Amino acid sequence: MSARAWRDSPRTWAVIAGVCLALAGCVQRRAPATPGGPAYPDYVFPSDARQPAAVAARLEQVWQLLQGNDLKGATREVQSVLEQAPASAAARTAQGYVALASRLPDVALRAFDAALATRPGFAPALAGRGHALLTQQKDTDALAAFDAALAADPSLVEIKRRADTVRLRVVDAAVAAARTARGARRFDDARAQYTRAIHASPESAFLYRDRAAVERERHDDAAAVADLRRAAALEPSDADGLAALAAALAATGQLREAEAAYRSALALDPSEATRADLARLTARLRDTQLPGEVREIESHRQLSRGDLAALLGVRFEALLRGAPSVQLVITDLRDDWTRGWITSVTGAGIMEPYPNHTFQPSAPALRADLAAASWRLLALAAPARPTLRPYLQERPQIADVSRTHPLYAAAASVVASGTMPLLEGGRFDAARVLSGADAAAAVTRLRTLLAIE
Repeated sequence: MSARAWRDSPRTWAVIAGVCLALAGCVQRRAPATPGGPAYPDYVFPSDARQPAAVAARLEQVWQLLQGNDLKGATREVQSVLEQAPASAAARTAQGYVALASRLPDVALRAFDAALATRPGFAPALAGRGHALLTQQKDTDALAAFDAALAADPSLVEIKRRADTVRLRVVDAAVAAARTARGARRFDDARAQYTRAIHASPESAFLYRDRAAVERERHDDAAAVADLRRAAALEPSDADGLAALAAALAATGQLREAEAAYRSALALDPSEATRADLARLTARLRDTQLPGEVREIESHRQLSRGDLAALLGVRFEALLRGAPSVQLVITDLRDDWTRGWITSVTGAGIMEPYPNHTFQPSAPALRADLAAASWRLLALAAPARPTLRPYLQERPQIADVSRTHPLYAAAASVVASGTMPLLEGGRFDAARVLSGADAAAAVTRLRTLLAIE
């Protein structure tokens, strides 16, 4: 057969037609054009490369009727297509869109769900489900459907715009409800609303920070840490978020990581509040490294001289290390944990042994002992810190310590500096036995005055 005879033969044209129909079933179809513009431009044409060409052609006719707003004609045609192809996800989806345009959202949802039962990831059906849920004012569920459609087909630009609009509405409503609940101290409700907002917008760092604040009010610091970590990962340059993370980490005892977070926040924004928080955390971290006996001193109802020497030796170790030291003969030191600290503070002249070469470490520590030691520490630090010198020269009125008393200079300095305030009636009460809490409070004030971290 010649080439021309083969080309013109009926069998040849039948083969070509069959190939074209097969290709039509494999190519993603665009929505058919509608004269005058589509009546429902947000609807997604249920293109399905798996459809037989005859079914696909009839669905295009349904879509033209629908977009031409001929809803009766579209309803008749889609019913006919479903009779021809009852298992077709595309036909069931088209039925859903026709029902939606006919203001039958319940019927539309059933059709979309039937399509998704056959094809769970069919983007046109997911998008249609979102539209139907929107008409029922179920914004959260609609957003989930739109997001699923976009996951299946990211090219759905109009659905992306619609999803973003709904997302903003869902988040705004949830955040408003959360803040109202938080203001009323309904923290469980507030957390639930923030969780709803996060489901809608999981990349919004502020939502995790806000939920973390609620979790801390619920005393769930571990959950707050998790949320603040996520917020910091999303916005690593947010100083306030890092400071909040540091505070939550400190609350859960993760002090080293908290310190690092505070330092990162301070590098981004050197605020005085963050600096103060870091200083407090550093002091707390340092306290955890103290010998156990020193940490217990604050709870003692009555301190011994040995306890006081150890407390001062530990808390002012760096200052004492730079002081000239002398070797003293002390005959009653015990072989316990206080021995080294007693040697340190007496060698630097901060506390003194008695003239008989005893220290009497078991004897009660008095306010007079702490005043004398604090005065000497002020004098030791004053050469490098001129702002301390006035405290060594001030002469306040003390009801029970005259200016000629041997203790007056020490008592005057600690009172003037605020290290040891006067008691009731303007008395110093030098012979009063020290408690652990009183000694720890005075030491803290003195450390602050000496700018010791």
